[in-house]
Amino acid sequence: MRLTDNADGIFKLVGNKIQTKAAIDYESTHSLTFTAEAYDAAGNATSHDFTLAVKDVFEPMSSSLGHEALI
Repeated sequence: MRLTDNADGIFKLVGNKIQTKAAIDYESTHSLTFTAEAYDAAGNATSHDFTLAVKDVFEPMSSSLGHEALI
């Protein structure tokens, strides 16, 4: 298997799994598209386009004010 289009390098192959190289920021992008190509033992190939929706998650803010912390 190989990635023929991996959303500007965001994805990588690790064994037979597709992983992200870093966290994906929802504020920067709401979806990503990549193309995976797979081969069988006879050398036949097939490819498929995938679109992933990026989910927005709550990111708590934390700040320190002297001896007290604001969370």
